[in-house]
Amino acid sequence: MNDDVAPDSVRFEVTMEDLDALNEDFIVLSPFARRAMRRYVWTPPIGWAIIAVILATWRPSSSTIASFVFFALISIIWVLVARRVWRRVLKKRMRAIYREGMNRTVFGDHKVAISASGIHHASETSDSRNAWAAVERITETPHHVFLYVGTGLAHIIPRRAFSSEADAQRFVAAARRFREAAAGIEPLAEGYLQ
Repeated sequence: MNDDVAPDSVRFEVTMEDLDALNEDFIVLSPFARRAMRRYVWTPPIGWAIIAVILATWRPSSSTIASFVFFALISIIWVLVARRVWRRVLKKRMRAIYREGMNRTVFGDHKVAISASGIHHASETSDSRNAWAAVERITETPHHVFLYVGTGLAHIIPRRAFSSEADAQRFVAAARRFREAAAGIEPLAEGYLQ
């Protein structure tokens, strides 16, 4: 990689925490992931409610109220902690997947440059370009900027790569302008990657 860094380019190291942040951002954006999380959160309490009703009708007694209270408390606790558990489980699984390979193109030093023609992303082991027409969305979190070029696939740009928040905002504003200017334009002709 060249050490030159233009105003619309940044250098940074991608870490496992950056990938965690991408996955978290994607989970928030994905309708499928949101539905899966709702099922994860609400299926157990619904199951527990069914069990409580079955127990109450099968063996009615003074302990029926105690059973309902027990299952209600368990359900409330579950609903309060389930999202955190869900995210922790997904994070653990994604980290295990990333540990299966060396992922030299994912981790390490990166440089991302933007211009009117697109995004140029380079690392020690890869070099790629995307036209703005390929950018599906641009999202920001307090610690990252994500330039999505596919489902769950994004250029990860940590905000720590910028010398100031103002520089980060200028970079994002430029990326949004380039993307908007390219809206409706066909992807660049063959040879764009050369």
